[in-house]
Amino acid sequence: MWRDYRDKIAQGIVYKLNLATLVCALIISSFIALYYYEEMTERTEHQVNYEIAQVSVSLRLALEASTDFSNMRRVINGLAAQGSIKRLVLFDPREKQIVADNLGQYLGSPLMGSLEPELAEMVNHVSDKQSSKEVWREGSMVHQVQQVYLIAPELQRLRAYVLYVRYDASEIEAYSFEELIHYVGILLLGFAILLTVNLYVQHRVLLEPIGRIRRQIETFGGQKTINLDSEDEFGVLVNSYNEAVIARNQKQFELQKSRRYIDNITNVIPIQLAYVDAQGRYRFINKHYLQWLGKTEEEVLEQKVEAVLPRDVYQLIKPYQLEVLAGNKQVFEVETLDSDRAPRFFHVTYVPDVGDDGMVEGYFICVEDLTRMKINERKIESYAQEMEFSNLALSEAREKAEVAAKTKEDFLACMSHEIRTPMNGVIGILDLLSETQLSPMQKRYVDVASGSADSLLSLLNDILDFSKIESGKFEIEAIEFDLVELLDLFVQSVSLKLEERNLPLFVDVTQLDFRFVVGDPSRLRQILVNLVGNAIKFTEEGWITLRLSNCLTASGEVLLSCEVEDTGIGIAEEKLAMLFNPFIQVDSSTTRMFGGTGLGLSIAKRLCELMRGDIKVKSQQEVGSIFSFTLTQQLPDGDRFVDWREGLSPARVTIMGQQGAFERMLGDLLSSWGARVNYLKEEAAIPETDVTIYSFAPQHEAFDEELSVWRQLADHHKAKVLPLLSYWQQIEFEKRDARVAHLGKPLNIRQLIRALSDQPYDDVSESAIEPIVKTGLPDKPKVLVVEDNKVNQMVALGMLQQLGVEADVAGNGREALEVLSAQQGNPYQLILMDCLMPEMDGFHATAAIREGVGGRQFCAVPIIALTANAMKGDREHCMRAGMDDYLTKPLVLGDLKECLYRWLSLSQQNYEVTLGHDPDPIEAPAAAETANPLFDRDSALALMSGDEALLGEVLQVFAEEMQRHRQGFIEGIAAADCDAIRTSVHAIKGAASNLSMIALVELARQVEADARRGDLQAVLAGREAFLELLEDTLACCH
Repeated sequence: MWRDYRDKIAQGIVYKLNLATLVCALIISSFIALYYYEEMTERTEHQVNYEIAQVSVSLRLALEASTDFSNMRRVINGLAAQGSIKRLVLFDPREKQIVADNLGQYLGSPLMGSLEPELAEMVNHVSDKQSSKEVWREGSMVHQVQQVYLIAPELQRLRAYVLYVRYDASEIEAYSFEELIHYVGILLLGFAILLTVNLYVQHRVLLEPIGRIRRQIETFGGQKTINLDSEDEFGVLVNSYNEAVIARNQKQFELQKSRRYIDNITNVIPIQLAYVDAQGRYRFINKHYLQWLGKTEEEVLEQKVEAVLPRDVYQLIKPYQLEVLAGNKQVFEVETLDSDRAPRFFHVTYVPDVGDDGMVEGYFICVEDLTRMKINERKIESYAQEMEFSNLALSEAREKAEVAAKTKEDFLACMSHEIRTPMNGVIGILDLLSETQLSPMQKRYVDVASGSADSLLSLLNDILDFSKIESGKFEIEAIEFDLVELLDLFVQSVSLKLEERNLPLFVDVTQLDFRFVVGDPSRLRQILVNLVGNAIKFTEEGWITLRLSNCLTASGEVLLSCEVEDTGIGIAEEKLAMLFNPFIQVDSSTTRMFGGTGLGLSIAKRLCELMRGDIKVKSQQEVGSIFSFTLTQQLPDGDRFVDWREGLSPARVTIMGQQGAFERMLGDLLSSWGARVNYLKEEAAIPETDVTIYSFAPQHEAFDEELSVWRQLADHHKAKVLPLLSYWQQIEFEKRDARVAHLGKPLNIRQLIRALSDQPYDDVSESAIEPIVKTGLPDKPKVLVVEDNKVNQMVALGMLQQLGVEADVAGNGREALEVLSAQQGNPYQLILMDCLMPEMDGFHATAAIREGVGGRQFCAVPIIALTANAMKGDREHCMRAGMDDYLTKPLVLGDLKECLYRWLSLSQQNYEVTLGHDPDPIEAPAAAETANPLFDRDSALALMSGDEALLGEVLQVFAEEMQRHRQGFIEGIAAADCDAIRTSVHAIKGAASNLSMIALVELARQVEADARRGDLQAVLAGREAFLELLEDTLACCH
């Protein structure tokens, strides 16, 4: 029992702590005792030496007065009387005898018989003066021999003697040892007291908290936190223990949840899972495995595989079981029969469970039922055969569809050409006929026929546009344009229809932040035409509002939003979903009553989507509709996106006369521009104002009376008084006061801006808002028309005659080459070339002209394509063939005039200078005398909207770019590379044409044509003239 208690103590923390303390105390005590012992020894030695030295001193002092032998003996005996001096001998080295001895028996005797040999040897050694002092210690006895000098009695002078002292130090040593014992005892007592206190403190501070902690742990089994009111290390330890317990409990909880999840998963997944140990006994099995076996868990666990599985199944899996127990993973499929003798298919996986020692401890079983998949595979095989036949049929159908699509495209192209060709004759002849002297009846007939032709052409354009959109052959342009100008021109185009139906159109641009944008203006106008046209068509009474706004998006693009609201017949809610489908109208009565193809809204929707926007509609029957759409546009380069509305309106505006919704809308617009607007009905109440707007009554019979009221207002008020007139009133008003500022209905924004300007109405510059005024045609221009259709020849010649242009006709491309070859000089300034003609079409004819087949003087003549094709790619085809521009049929007089202005703007004199001929001063027009043949600055400035600074920047960039292209031209000539020459000259021609440098353009066109033909000799012949003209033109730019 004591041994167990001793072992328990030996294992305790107190024992381990105090044992170290005790060992340290003993070691420290030992070192202190040893140190003190050495100290005591030194002190004893010092005391002995001190007392012996005192004997020597006392001897000298005592014998200083009398040194006879009797006195020496008496002094020696007196000094030897001390208890610690055991013997005291005075030896005379000269006489070799002892002269004084406290024992008395050796007086006068030699040393050898009187002292021990060792002492005698020491005395002799000192007497011979080999040493002044010798000390020898024997136990507690100290022997010391030293020389002393005394006055010799017979000589009365100092004489050397040897003094031997035997000193007993035992008494001093005993006293020192007793002191050492006392010191060590006190030290050990202090350590014992310290150990006792330490044991007590350890018990209270260490053992008791440990005991409390141990008892709580034993009580709670380590599953709960324990409590200890302490902030010392034990408190930190308990907190750490509690945190560990909490974390462990949390992990156990998560582990239990995970185990529950795993158990649920293993029982839910449609796979059979099990674990078999190395002895072939089931240790785990899930619910699906038990269901397949038809047994319970108690019947399976701890049972061998062969006892659980059916015999035939076990025989199938036995080889795989042996392999997996050998450490090899097994994957195989098994086919069995169920209780209904139906086939069952299983995919089985055996995975060995290898322990850390490399031994197989068992294996995992995963069995997947493939019965349904196998049945489906067999079905799929059957379906695959059927699909193969279906794919063959589908492939044939796709080929037929592609052929049909190609046929449709060819049909549309053919229809475009075949319909536009006779339409060109119809519309052209009607245009020509309308310019002749007609009776009122004939005029009506022509107007009806023109309207019908325009409707047919609009129908054709809608069908072609829809077809191009559907086939992906529709292009969206990105050009800079003025939204306000586009809106004004559009409103002006529908003004007559609005007037006829007595419908007011409200134009709201109060939220239009950006006036100049980059986008496709023609497609925007097309959408507006469709939406506003529908609003006019389906609105019998009420009003129409057109709202236009835009804003800057986060990506730096401009989002254009537009709304067209009307008070028309409205649309039933169930019809809205299909409204934007092609060839769909609300009902059949709509088509009969209002007409139309049902393509307008579908085209508008596709156009919005192509321009990254959308279109929506809200409508209520008998109330009206709101069509809204958005488009994504870009900001132009430069500073044209500043606030265009700033300073447009005067500070005070008064609106008088009619006070309807239109006048309110106008007032809201002016208010958004910063004006204070007053609405008055009586003239006497007019306050101080900057501008007064007088709205005329719409009745025809009241026009003269309203005009009189306006003139009275204008005569009696200093402020500007503007009449607000309907469409027919504007026509009548301009007949009487053409130079007086006025406003119209629907509102024209640019007209409003001009009317509100402080400048006189006829002096206001419209360069920023009106199209550029083109220069006139050259004197006596002559054109060659290449066209096979007689009617189209008649139309073209009639229109050219109206424009004052002389023209010749060729029936096809071959005839055109013959006509050109037969000409002397250069009579034709332009060729109108039809594309599709017999014998030789326009493309081959153009290529031949560019190669000089019709004469070198016509290689660079402008060639304008005349084609009835309007599909995507037609324009590009014409440009690649070498043509310069493109006009579609039916030919419109305005389009033809625009084209001639663009390509025949060069005067006869400039044209001849370009070709190297001397001008004819008689035939040269007056404008040629003052115009710069190299650079028409006024025309270029007009292209820049009158912006001198912008023109200066463009010219600077032009000069820099021309130097680079000039160098490319020179390098191309040096390398004999006609393609490089053509590229450089083409770039020079394009840039010069945009700046009205006509002479350079024409000569560049000639050089480009030579390079295109590969005629390097012709390029070399004209090199110096071209470079000289380029330098002269650049000099004119400064």
